[in-house]
Amino acid sequence: MAANTNTNAIRICLAKDDSQAEIIIPRDLDRSTITQTLCRTLLEQHGIPIDATIDKAIDAMIAELPPLGAEYRTVIAQTVPPEHGKDGYIEWLIENDADEPVSGDRESHYERRSYVTVKSGQVIARVHEATGGTDGHDIHGNSIPAKPGQPLSLQLDDSVKRDADQLIARDQGVLQRKGQAVCIQKLLEIPEYVDFSTGNITFHGDVLVKQGVRDRFVIEAGGNVEVHGLIEAATIRCDGDLICRGGFAGRERGNAFVRGNLHAKYLDNIEAEIHGNMTLDREAINCDLTIRGSVVESSRACILGGTTIVSGAVHVGTLGSAAGAPTHVVLGSLPHLEPLADRLRRIVDAFQKRAEASAREQEHRRTGNTRGLCDDRNNAARGQLALDRLTRYIEDHRTVDLLVDRKLNEEVTISVGAQSFTITTGMRGPLRISRQPDGTMVYQSGDSERRPLAQIAELHARAA
Repeated sequence: MAANTNTNAIRICLAKDDSQAEIIIPRDLDRSTITQTLCRTLLEQHGIPIDATIDKAIDAMIAELPPLGAEYRTVIAQTVPPEHGKDGYIEWLIENDADEPVSGDRESHYERRSYVTVKSGQVIARVHEATGGTDGHDIHGNSIPAKPGQPLSLQLDDSVKRDADQLIARDQGVLQRKGQAVCIQKLLEIPEYVDFSTGNITFHGDVLVKQGVRDRFVIEAGGNVEVHGLIEAATIRCDGDLICRGGFAGRERGNAFVRGNLHAKYLDNIEAEIHGNMTLDREAINCDLTIRGSVVESSRACILGGTTIVSGAVHVGTLGSAAGAPTHVVLGSLPHLEPLADRLRRIVDAFQKRAEASAREQEHRRTGNTRGLCDDRNNAARGQLALDRLTRYIEDHRTVDLLVDRKLNEEVTISVGAQSFTITTGMRGPLRISRQPDGTMVYQSGDSERRPLAQIAELHARAA
């Protein structure tokens, strides 16, 4: 610091960079001579403007001066740096599970999320605009300008709206954030595998998986699910279509529930319920499939082993195998109505048994009270009438149409209603199996006449 050369007087020392000014009181200077007016004058002589802050610092210095014999020095003025403005930023009000710690429970890793889903109308963020900052000044009163913060340059599409300082989702979907661009996508795209890096997938819309789905992971979607790679022993539930471009190898643990159609390269040891149609490129091996629609566009595919229950028509290349692997195909099944008929049948049986028991009891006691007996008989009659109507409806709406283009092998069992036919003589296709109006099951090889299916199969009652 540059100092006053008079060692017997108050000295004002300025830092070389003028960042501060210091007052030095010699140890032998009479303290009574030190006044605010004197200090102010000295500071002004060194180019330091006096303000309320300086006056307060002078008063504090005078109040705490030590007695003679000790030099005293204190900073009386210093540069006030500017407060630079803050950049504009987005304060996100939702975060994904990947940002949260995972507990010691191993199952929790399956529930992690690598994406953020939002609902329509949900406030997703708060916008903080850039601030201009506050200028500072040096000890001579010269202004030191503050730098303003960088403003936001938000890029929003129609899926996100801004209301004052809030960002609100217009659509339901996946929140996408890249720099200052924000949007909501209705398609959830997984660039690689569904595994521990993503956790289980739960999404209201369509899901696209660019690789595959690992063991034990779950995808639940309100729309379509398309997987380009292999689905392992996983669970897929979707309200739309399921497209398995790389196949589905379930190892007896994989399962699917599909409200739309299923299109698969192949299926291996899975259990699935499909409300629409199923299309196979290659084969279904040892699967338990319930299909409310039809098996379509599968003329090159093979159904081998397992049980396939189909409400509609079936068109495949091969059924069963040359090695005679047991394969069961149930045609014309109405899985949404047949359980209802079974339940109604049990109710009717219960009323009939109760009516019979009441009749025996009345005959034994010779009582004239027949009200309970009449109620049971009436309920049984009404139930039987409803059951007859439902049974006729089911029979009238069965679609029994099986077309095999290449080969129908032995040990394939074809069931329709209460009848089952186990093929004893394999036949090459094209071969069509259908039901005559009188209920007789027939087959037709090429352009030949229709023949009773029992000629190439063993007929037996279908197990309940």
